Amino acid sequence: MDRLGSLDPTQLVLIQAYRRIVIVEDRTDRDLLRIFCSVSLGTEIWQQVERRLAFCYARGNPWKHHDLPRLRQLLRQATAVEGAELELMVIADRDYHPDPDKLERSLANKHIEWHVWRRTEIENYLLDFGVIARIVGAQGAQRTVDESLLEREFERLLEQSKVVANDRLVQAFEESRKRERTGWSAATMSRMAREFLDLHWENERIELADAKDVVLPGIKRWLQSGGFGQFSDKRLAGEFERDELPDEIHEVARRLASFAGIATN
Repeated sequence: MDRLGSLDPTQLVLIQAYRRIVIVEDRTDRDLLRIFCSVSLGTEIWQQVERRLAFCYARGNPWKHHDLPRLRQLLRQATAVEGAELELMVIADRDYHPDPDKLERSLANKHIEWHVWRRTEIENYLLDFGVIARIVGAQGAQRTVDESLLEREFERLLEQSKVVANDRLVQAFEESRKRERTGWSAATMSRMAREFLDLHWENERIELADAKDVVLPGIKRWLQSGGFGQFSDKRLAGEFERDELPDEIHEVARRLASFAGIATN
C-alpha cells in the first residue's frame, strides 16, 4: 500500500466505525480543504463531518498514477473492514487537464466518488484579490501597503504564470495522448495548448494561473522585499468569509457532509 498511498494509523478506528475515506494528494491539500469546509459549513457542522472521515494521502495526483480500486482493496485488508462496503471520496487537482468533466466520467467509480477541481489546483481558490488585500492590510506592520501597487503585482504575476500554464498544458496533452493512445505529435500538442489558452485565458485566468508556484509565492516575495507582513496559505484560506467562497467549494463541502452522513441546511 505504501506505493499507492499513506494512512495515519490513528485513522483506523474511524475507518472501522464509519467506512468512509477521503483521498487527497497530500497534507497541504487536506489542510486547505478542512479550512474551506469549516468556513462553508460552519465549524460545528464541519467538526461533526470530520469525526466520521478518515484521510488518506495519495502521494501524487490520484487520477494520474494511482489504481484506486486496488488502493481501496488494500485499505479494506489493512483495516479488516467487514460488512458494509468501504467507500472512497477522491478530491483531486485538475492539473491543467483540458476537460475535467470528461476526466471525471472516465475514472473508476465503483464505491469511489470523484471530484476534480475545476481550477488547476486547490491553491487557485486562494486567488481572490479582495481577500489577499484584506489579510495584507491586517498584518499590523509599520508600513502600509499601497493597495493599487499590490493589485498591479497580483495582475503581473497572473500574466507571468500564463507561460507556465502553456507548458503545463502541453504536458497535460502529452498525458492524455498516452492514456488515450492518440497520434498527436509534439508540434500538435504545442498548438493545442496555445489554442486552448487563447480561447480560455481572458475569462479563466484565476482558474488556469499557476497559483502554487508563481502567484502566491510571488506576492509573498513582493511583500517581503517591501518590508511588509507575511501570511501563510492556511491563514489566507481562513480569511475568507462564507459568501466569498466560490460555489464549487460549497458544493464539495456539502458532498463531504453527505458522504459522512451528516445533514446540512
